[in-house]
Amino acid sequence: MAKAPKKRGRPAGSISLTAEREVQALAYYRVGCPDEEVAELLEISARTLLEWIARGEGRSEKTSSPKLRRFAKAVAKAKAEAKASARVSIKEKRPDKFLDLLTAQAAAAAPPTYSPEQIRTLAVQLVEALLRQSTVRIAPCPDADCHCPFHAKEEK
Repeated sequence: MAKAPKKRGRPAGSISLTAEREVQALAYYRVGCPDEEVAELLEISARTLLEWIARGEGRSEKTSSPKLRRFAKAVAKAKAEAKASARVSIKEKRPDKFLDLLTAQAAAAAPPTYSPEQIRTLAVQLVEALLRQSTVRIAPCPDADCHCPFHAKEEK
């Protein structure tokens, strides 16, 4: 007996990205609503909305479509527009806060810097933690005059 051909398309009962939903979602994103709030306003689950975006960006195992790719790009642009609009508003209304915001963003974007002494301290702490777990053992030091804390522990 021959198998019935596999049905194509969305499963019955699944929610699709309609043109109306897309227009509404983008309007909500442009005013700065977060994903969860956009989903709530669209009366869909946040999981569904985030899946549409992930599929459009190619971050999902599920297949994408031209409509989802356009939607994901439009969402990214709408979010950027909302950030820019908020910055302009802050700059106009509270220039002092705007400078604080820029300073905080620059500090957050800059990678932390460590002095050589801080790096040595962190490395020693890491090795000591590994040794306490007994999953890592340090071989005996070939230097007979070695007095480092790691080899000294092994000699005891």
